[in-house]
Amino acid sequence: MFETLAGHFVSPLSLDDAAHGLSREVIVGSITAPLERGSPITPDVFAANSVFRAVLHAFIAAEAPADPGLAAAVAEQHSGYFYIIDQRTPDPYGDVPPWDVLGRFEVRDGSTDSSTYEANPNHHLLTDRGFFDLGARLNLALLDHLRALNAAPRQHGLR
Repeated sequence: MFETLAGHFVSPLSLDDAAHGLSREVIVGSITAPLERGSPITPDVFAANSVFRAVLHAFIAAEAPADPGLAAAVAEQHSGYFYIIDQRTPDPYGDVPPWDVLGRFEVRDGSTDSSTYEANPNHHLLTDRGFFDLGARLNLALLDHLRALNAAPRQHGLR
C-alpha cells in the first residue's frame, strides 16, 4: 500500500495518483537517509509528517463510527472507551503496545460519534512490523479520501 515517491516521500498513493504532484496531506512521511533500491523503509530512516497524521486522525474520527465491526463492538460494550487498534499489531486482543493504539472513542449508551474521538499521540505510523493498518474497509476508504484530497486545488499554488 505504501510507495516511496521521488526517492524521498512515502505515500499510500500510486505513482499514477501522484502524476501531478503530491499535497502535504497525502505524504505519510519522508526518508531521512539514502536507501538501496528495494530496501525496506524502516523506522530509523523515516520521519512522520504531522500534516498527514492530522488528516489520518480526522479521517478515523469521521469514518470509524460507521464501520460495521466497530458499531457492533461499541453496541456490546455499552459504555466506557473503545480503542482503535492498529491492525499490524500481533495480538489485538492481548497486550497491545502503546504505539499500536491509534486512538479511542467514548462509548455512551452503546454508541459513539466522531466528536468523542481522541488520537493517541504515542501511535507510530511505522514500526518494525510495517506501516499502520486500519483494516481492509477503512484502508480502501482512506485511499479514496487521500486521492480526493490530492486532486483538490490548493491555495497559493502549493501542492
